[in-house]
Amino acid sequence: MEIETIAAESDPTDLPMIDKLAQEFGINVALHNHPKASRASQYWHPDRVLEACKGLSNRIGACVDTGHWVRSGLDPVEALRKLEGRIIALHFKDLKKGRDVPWGTGECNAEAMLAELKRQGFEGVFSMEYESHWTREDLAECVKFFHARCEKLVGKAVWPGGGREAGAIALLRDDGILLMTQGGHHSLGAWVLRQALIDPSDRKTVLKEQKEPFLWPEYEWEKKGFVGNTTVANGMVPFKAKWMLYYGAADRVIGLATCGMK
Repeated sequence: MEIETIAAESDPTDLPMIDKLAQEFGINVALHNHPKASRASQYWHPDRVLEACKGLSNRIGACVDTGHWVRSGLDPVEALRKLEGRIIALHFKDLKKGRDVPWGTGECNAEAMLAELKRQGFEGVFSMEYESHWTREDLAECVKFFHARCEKLVGKAVWPGGGREAGAIALLRDDGILLMTQGGHHSLGAWVLRQALIDPSDRKTVLKEQKEPFLWPEYEWEKKGFVGNTTVANGMVPFKAKWMLYYGAADRVIGLATCGMK
C-alpha cells in the first residue's frame, strides 16, 4: 500500500492487536491528541500516550499536535521532552489567543520546540496545520521561519530534497547528455541550477559537473514567494537561434532565461 504512517485515536485496549498488524505490514500508527475539552480527547496529555504505548513496539507512537497541547494548558516543549522516542509525526502549530498564526509569531515557543526536536534527532514528518483562517502567505511565512531556524540550529542552509537532484531538462549532445540539476547552495542560501554532463553509454557516470550555479535567485520576485530563494528548471526549447529556459521562481512565478545556441 506504500503507507508510512496512519494517524489515529484508537482505543488503548485495541493497541496490542494494532501493534501486531503495524509490525506485519510495516506501517506506523501515530496516536493523535485533541484538546482536553474535546470529546475525542483520550490522548490530550502525553502521559496518556506513554501509558498506552507501554510494552508496544516503536511502530506505535504519537502524532503530536503542538497547538492542541497549548489549548489544553500544557507546555509544548515539555510535552515533546516527555514523548522523546515515541514521536512519529507532527502537526506543528503556533497560536495567539487560541488562533493559528504563522510559526514564530505566537505563544507556542516554536523556536524552542524545533531546538528540542533537533536534540532528540527527530526525522519524521512536519505538517503545517491550520484549524481555520489561513492564507498562502501564512504558509509561506511558516516555511520561511522553519528554514531560518533550522539554518540557525545546524549552522548552514537547509533545503528540502537534499543537496542535489536531477532537474526536468536533459539534452543529448555529441559529447554526452547535458542534464540540468538543482539543489541547495550554502553560501547563497538558495536553491540553484547547475549543469552536469552524463556518459550516454553509462548513465550512472558523470563526466563533468558545474560546482557553481549558472542560474540562482537574484531578483526580488525570485527571492520572495511561497518558497523563497528558489529556482527550479521546468523546460527548455530552441527559438530563433536561442535556448529559452523556463524556470519556477520562489514557487510563485515562471521566469525565462535565454542564451545563444553556440
